[in-house]
Amino acid sequence: MAKLHQGADNKTILPVSRGKVEEKIRITQKVAAMLTGHGKTRAYLHRFKIRENAQCVCQQGDQTIDRLLYDCNLLEAQRGILRKT
Repeated sequence: MAKLHQGADNKTILPVSRGKVEEKIRITQKVAAMLTGHGKTRAYLHRFKIRENAQCVCQQGDQTIDRLLYDCNLLEAQRGILRKT
């Protein structure tokens, strides 16, 4: 699966088939922030000197949207649930 890059390639996580959305998705402020790369991750907050470091809780790298969606081992169970639905 392709990874997100600051809002680019959002269609990799949205259910689209031949240009037509199959399901209605409620886009909240938090979802919009995540899709545009403005989600309040540790990496985002560190960029603005709000946090001392960007390290993810899993200690395997910076806490970015990509890490949370694809790589953080602490969220593996939740990713499995999402894949099933």
